[in-house]
Amino acid sequence: MNRREAVQSIAAGAIGLVAPSVFFKAIAGGAAALPSHIVNSVTVEAALNSHLSFHDGYSGPLPDQILANLLWAAAKAPTIGATREIYLARADGVYIYDSAANSLTLRTPGDHLSETKLACEIGVGPAAEDAGAAHCFAQLAASAFWKTASDRPVCCPKASGASNANAYWDAPSAIKGATLCVGRKTLDLSEGIKSNCVALSSDKSLAAPDVAGKTAFETALAGLHYGPSMQGGDISMQQLSQILWAAYGCAPHSNVRRLTIASAMANYYLTDKIYAVCAPGLYRYHNCLPGSNHDFRDHRLEALMPKDLRTGLRAAIARVPAYAGMHLVLCSAGTKDVDWELWEAGACGAAAVLQASALGFGGFLTGSLTNSERTAIVKALKLPADELPLLVVSIGFPAKGAAA
Repeated sequence: MNRREAVQSIAAGAIGLVAPSVFFKAIAGGAAALPSHIVNSVTVEAALNSHLSFHDGYSGPLPDQILANLLWAAAKAPTIGATREIYLARADGVYIYDSAANSLTLRTPGDHLSETKLACEIGVGPAAEDAGAAHCFAQLAASAFWKTASDRPVCCPKASGASNANAYWDAPSAIKGATLCVGRKTLDLSEGIKSNCVALSSDKSLAAPDVAGKTAFETALAGLHYGPSMQGGDISMQQLSQILWAAYGCAPHSNVRRLTIASAMANYYLTDKIYAVCAPGLYRYHNCLPGSNHDFRDHRLEALMPKDLRTGLRAAIARVPAYAGMHLVLCSAGTKDVDWELWEAGACGAAAVLQASALGFGGFLTGSLTNSERTAIVKALKLPADELPLLVVSIGFPAKGAAA
């Protein structure tokens, strides 16, 4: 048995235990391979429905296998920028992750974690959208290990982590938005995997989403259909309901503001600012009752225009896939926290693409929008003048021969 096989065997056997890190003791000599990802039994929908950020209560290290799964998932997320850098910080140093080789290389020795008792932190740069997408997938990967109540990996994206990382990690690119703080925690009965659906429509404009699913999170991620090549075909209203819920719908944990993804600084920048552009027309998505400040959950479409505006959107921004069945335009109010808005849009877009792929569709994110593109989108869709388009999520049938 070679060293990598030995590490994989030990790590796989350590799931659920706080075992000494075999892998990280051997990394000082240069790049070292991580264990390959493993497949858990938690589905895409169950992971989304159970999403919960834990701000504190961490209690130390996690097995290498869990950290390997989180990094693998982060690297599978869609990218907007030309490059993406993923860093892992532990008490023994800051490492840069090579997704092609599935390996880590020590960059900055020493303990540069932003908090004590963390197992690690994951930081991503230089694009804020890419950081949000990567953190979304890593957080779902952690939830996929919640098979028992004890010693589970938990996460929370924190701005304080990004400030610390940019000061002490010596990363070539700025860590955007947050670092994903990862720790170990024993879950109580109110936490963990949830199987009840709370995304119910107040006016029956959307069918209730499926929160059970059939495909394991890691299986769906390994076969993610991501790219601009799509062929014609419309998205049904049932499928639209499912994708909107996955992207920014309500999850059943005790706090009524819990969503399927993490909100940047709990500001919920995308609330009432997600627009669906599809064959039947233009719609606005609502996950809470208007004016309720998220005190009352909802899952509802507001019809804005009974006209197919996909051609007009493509004229406004030629970079979107030509044959997508549907586009989601993610907007914000345009605050000074633009990196946080983009981070949240990246997480939302990544979740939408993941759910679409699990349904057999392909997805693509069009970001880094110019001011002229934003103005053209607002004009083409007749959106409120103060809306700031952040990201366009395109969903459609993958073109024949398109690689997963």
